[in-house]
Amino acid sequence: MQKLTSQGQTNASMLASLQLMTLGAQVGSTLQAAVSQVTLQGDPVELRYTLDSSSPANTLVLTAGDGTETRIDLGSLGKGEHGYTLDPASLGLGDGQYRLTFEAKDKRDVSLETVARLDGVRLFADGSVMLQLAGVGEVGSQAITQFKGRAAS
Repeated sequence: MQKLTSQGQTNASMLASLQLMTLGAQVGSTLQAAVSQVTLQGDPVELRYTLDSSSPANTLVLTAGDGTETRIDLGSLGKGEHGYTLDPASLGLGDGQYRLTFEAKDKRDVSLETVARLDGVRLFADGSVMLQLAGVGEVGSQAITQFKGRAAS
Protein backbone atom coordinates (compact mmCIF):
# COMPACT_ATOMS: atom_id res chain seq x y z
CA MET A 1 0.00 0.00 0.00
CA GLN A 2 2.83 2.39 0.87
CA LYS A 3 4.47 1.66 -2.49
CA LEU A 4 1.21 2.52 -4.32
CA THR A 5 0.93 5.78 -2.40
CA SER A 6 4.52 6.67 -3.29
CA GLN A 7 3.92 5.84 -6.96
CA GLY A 8 0.77 7.97 -6.96
CA GLN A 9 2.65 10.94 -5.52
CA THR A 10 5.43 10.50 -8.08
CA ASN A 11 2.91 10.35 -10.93
CA ALA A 12 1.12 13.47 -9.65
CA SER A 13 4.43 15.33 -9.47
CA MET A 14 5.35 14.27 -13.00
CA LEU A 15 1.94 15.37 -14.31
CA ALA A 16 2.30 18.77 -12.62
CA SER A 17 5.76 19.20 -14.18
CA LEU A 18 4.41 18.21 -17.60
CA GLN A 19 1.53 20.69 -17.24
CA LEU A 20 3.97 23.46 -16.31
CA MET A 21 6.23 22.73 -19.29
CA THR A 22 3.27 22.55 -21.68
CA LEU A 23 1.83 25.83 -20.43
CA GLY A 24 5.29 27.42 -20.43
CA ALA A 25 5.63 26.57 -24.12
CA GLN A 26 2.41 28.54 -24.74
CA VAL A 27 3.82 31.83 -23.38
CA GLY A 28 3.22 34.47 -26.05
CA SER A 29 0.16 32.74 -27.46
CA THR A 30 -3.44 33.86 -27.09
CA LEU A 31 -5.93 32.01 -24.93
CA GLN A 32 -9.44 32.38 -23.62
CA ALA A 33 -10.09 32.01 -19.90
CA ALA A 34 -12.97 32.41 -17.47
CA VAL A 35 -12.58 35.52 -15.30
CA SER A 36 -14.40 37.14 -12.42
CA GLN A 37 -11.96 40.03 -12.08
CA VAL A 38 -9.40 41.94 -14.12
CA THR A 39 -6.42 44.09 -13.28
CA LEU A 40 -6.66 47.11 -15.56
CA GLN A 41 -3.45 48.83 -16.61
CA GLY A 42 -4.70 51.25 -19.25
CA ASP A 43 -5.04 48.75 -22.10
CA PRO A 44 -8.37 47.51 -23.47
CA VAL A 45 -9.49 44.04 -22.33
CA GLU A 46 -11.48 41.77 -24.61
CA LEU A 47 -14.41 40.03 -22.90
CA ARG A 48 -16.64 37.21 -24.18
CA TYR A 49 -19.88 35.70 -22.90
CA THR A 50 -22.52 33.29 -24.20
CA LEU A 51 -26.28 33.51 -23.74
CA ASP A 52 -28.37 30.34 -24.04
CA SER A 53 -31.41 32.43 -25.05
CA SER A 54 -32.31 36.05 -25.79
CA SER A 55 -32.11 38.51 -22.91
CA PRO A 56 -33.93 41.89 -23.02
CA ALA A 57 -31.70 43.91 -20.67
CA ASN A 58 -28.07 43.25 -19.76
CA THR A 59 -25.45 45.13 -17.80
CA LEU A 60 -21.74 44.59 -17.24
CA VAL A 61 -20.80 45.76 -13.72
CA LEU A 62 -17.22 46.58 -12.73
CA THR A 63 -16.56 47.01 -9.03
CA ALA A 64 -13.33 48.73 -7.99
CA GLY A 65 -11.41 47.84 -4.86
CA ASP A 66 -13.04 50.74 -3.00
CA GLY A 67 -16.53 49.46 -3.89
CA THR A 68 -17.23 52.02 -6.63
CA GLU A 69 -19.39 50.50 -9.37
CA THR A 70 -19.24 51.27 -13.08
CA ARG A 71 -22.31 49.96 -14.92
CA ILE A 72 -22.18 49.39 -18.68
CA ASP A 73 -25.52 48.95 -20.42
CA LEU A 74 -25.21 46.17 -23.02
CA GLY A 75 -28.85 46.45 -24.09
CA SER A 76 -30.96 43.62 -25.48
CA LEU A 77 -28.95 40.61 -26.65
CA GLY A 78 -29.85 37.54 -28.66
CA LYS A 79 -28.88 33.93 -28.08
CA GLY A 80 -25.25 33.04 -28.79
CA GLU A 81 -21.73 34.32 -28.27
CA HIS A 82 -21.12 38.01 -27.66
CA GLY A 83 -18.07 40.18 -27.10
CA TYR A 84 -17.27 43.49 -25.48
CA THR A 85 -14.02 45.45 -25.47
CA LEU A 86 -13.52 46.99 -22.06
CA ASP A 87 -11.63 50.24 -22.71
CA PRO A 88 -10.53 51.80 -19.39
CA ALA A 89 -9.68 55.17 -20.98
CA SER A 90 -13.09 55.69 -22.59
CA LEU A 91 -14.82 54.63 -19.36
CA GLY A 92 -12.64 56.83 -17.14
CA LEU A 93 -11.36 53.84 -15.16
CA GLY A 94 -8.05 54.05 -13.37
CA ASP A 95 -5.51 51.27 -13.09
CA GLY A 96 -6.33 48.61 -10.54
CA GLN A 97 -8.29 45.47 -9.85
CA TYR A 98 -11.99 45.29 -10.73
CA ARG A 99 -14.53 42.57 -10.01
CA LEU A 100 -16.68 41.71 -13.05
CA THR A 101 -20.36 40.80 -12.91
CA PHE A 102 -22.82 40.23 -15.75
CA GLU A 103 -26.37 41.17 -14.78
CA ALA A 104 -29.27 39.96 -16.91
CA LYS A 105 -32.79 41.24 -16.25
CA ASP A 106 -34.00 37.64 -15.90
CA LYS A 107 -31.31 36.95 -13.22
CA ARG A 108 -29.60 34.16 -15.22
CA ASP A 109 -25.98 33.27 -14.49
CA VAL A 110 -23.63 34.30 -17.27
CA SER A 111 -19.91 33.52 -17.13
CA LEU A 112 -17.44 36.04 -18.47
CA GLU A 113 -14.28 35.08 -20.32
CA THR A 114 -11.35 37.08 -21.63
CA VAL A 115 -9.18 36.65 -24.69
CA ALA A 116 -5.61 37.63 -23.82
CA ARG A 117 -1.95 36.90 -24.46
CA LEU A 118 -0.28 34.49 -22.02
CA ASP A 119 2.68 36.42 -20.57
CA GLY A 120 3.90 33.97 -17.94
CA VAL A 121 3.34 30.81 -15.92
CA ARG A 122 4.02 30.51 -12.20
CA LEU A 123 4.15 27.31 -10.12
CA PHE A 124 3.47 27.45 -6.37
CA ALA A 125 4.85 25.10 -3.71
CA ASP A 126 1.44 23.43 -3.36
CA GLY A 127 1.52 22.50 -7.07
CA SER A 128 -1.03 25.07 -8.23
CA VAL A 129 -0.30 26.91 -11.47
CA MET A 130 -1.13 30.57 -12.11
CA LEU A 131 -1.12 32.21 -15.53
CA GLN A 132 -0.25 35.86 -16.12
CA LEU A 133 -2.56 37.25 -18.83
CA ALA A 134 -1.79 40.55 -20.57
CA GLY A 135 -4.13 43.29 -19.39
CA VAL A 136 -5.97 40.93 -17.05
CA GLY A 137 -3.65 39.75 -14.29
CA GLU A 138 -3.34 36.24 -12.87
CA VAL A 139 -5.82 33.39 -13.30
CA GLY A 140 -5.62 29.73 -12.32
CA SER A 141 -4.78 27.22 -15.05
CA GLN A 142 -8.22 25.63 -14.57
CA ALA A 143 -9.77 28.85 -15.95
CA ILE A 144 -8.51 28.16 -19.51
CA THR A 145 -11.39 27.51 -21.92
CA GLN A 146 -9.55 27.75 -25.27
CA PHE A 147 -6.07 27.99 -26.74
CA LYS A 148 -6.20 30.36 -29.71
CA GLY A 149 -2.59 30.06 -30.93
CA ARG A 150 0.03 32.64 -31.71
CA ALA A 151 -0.55 35.82 -33.67
CA ALA A 152 0.77 35.75 -37.23
CA SER A 153 4.02 37.66 -37.54
